[in-house]
Amino acid sequence: VFAIVSVKSRMGDDIGGGGDLACSYWGLESLYWSYIRLFIGDISRLGEFPAHPGQSYALYRHPIHRVCILGVVVDLRLHATNVNVMVDDGTGIILATRWFNDRPSSTELELGKLVQIYGKLSTFREERQVQILSWSVVVDPNVELLHCAQVIDLHDNLYRLPDDVADKLAHDLQVSASDYDNADREHIQDPYERLQLDIMELFSGDNEVPFSSLCQNGAFIQSAKRLFPRSSVSSQDTALLLARIVNQCVARGLLIQTCSGRDSYRRLDAQYVLPTIEHMLSESSAMVPSSKLLAELRQQSRYRGLTIEIVEEAMAMVEAGRRSNQWLQTM
Repeated sequence: VFAIVSVKSRMGDDIGGGGDLACSYWGLESLYWSYIRLFIGDISRLGEFPAHPGQSYALYRHPIHRVCILGVVVDLRLHATNVNVMVDDGTGIILATRWFNDRPSSTELELGKLVQIYGKLSTFREERQVQILSWSVVVDPNVELLHCAQVIDLHDNLYRLPDDVADKLAHDLQVSASDYDNADREHIQDPYERLQLDIMELFSGDNEVPFSSLCQNGAFIQSAKRLFPRSSVSSQDTALLLARIVNQCVARGLLIQTCSGRDSYRRLDAQYVLPTIEHMLSESSAMVPSSKLLAELRQQSRYRGLTIEIVEEAMAMVEAGRRSNQWLQTM
């Protein structure tokens, strides 16, 4: 009875506020790598990070993506490549899916069984679900009471509290990054960082640069060679180093490969993605949120570093163009 009352009292709590921690620092959070014990009702109230939809969820501002739930199987459907299970713990019902390489002849799961599931959170058709990594049928009824007590205790003594270590490390890293961004180029001592800046200077405006031209740039080659501890450095070594720098710039959303199968790059900005965004918006009669556009574009490997800021800027440019056309039509 105490457990049920405690659960109901928490159903009104605000647990889903999005955190301030940048996604590049999520790994500093201890909860990020853990399987978070939750009630199923909690999962539906988790927040999201608009810039990274479907990747992680916010629990009291902590980014999480793995959960541990316990409940009764109320529906079970076995398909050719997966099994879909509806699990109910009294606070809510959620779909859990386990994928197989080959169709299993049977599963341990049966209707009415109490199961404990470890899995990864995801969203499909705007509904939260769990991708099952492992499950076990619970025989001891005390396990359910223990799970309930643990979730309540974790809410009060861990989930609600800030991660001081992660916050301190993230703050120090952000201060260092800010100091670096504001520093004069002549005061940058790290030769690797200087080489990155030199390469990025080539990409101004819509300037497209083939990777081969980077490998033939004498200044870049000499800068790259100084980064190796040995005296004998081959052209292949410098090319691999330059490729690593370019790939890092692509992953950070600074550059983009201009065409699949063509080793040329340019700055990734709103002007570049404008035609794509405009086409995507024209195909939809309703307003499309920026987070959805970002998620769809990131399914393409060349847009993996795209940021929400670039998408929103491009959407603003599309809207400004539409208003301009409407104004001209009224003239």
